[in-house]
Amino acid sequence: MEPWIELGPENVIHAGDIIAVIDWTHGKTIGANRELVGYARAHEFLVEDSGEQKASLVIARDRVFLLKASTRSIRKKLDRT
Repeated sequence: MEPWIELGPENVIHAGDIIAVIDWTHGKTIGANRELVGYARAHEFLVEDSGEQKASLVIARDRVFLLKASTRSIRKKLDRT
């Protein structure tokens, strides 16, 4: 059984479902990333932390997460699995 990763208080997923973790502060300048977020938002599979400052984009098997958590903290959680 795959370990669980907490991406926020209401966002817990299997570690194996994570496809990519992207630094959003730099990743948002890439058109394909912005397009993916727009598509996920329009089709209601974007999970987004409240507030303006987003630090990471996590692409999972069935959802896309736009989070305040840094890519470093998410990768640390993944390394512990």
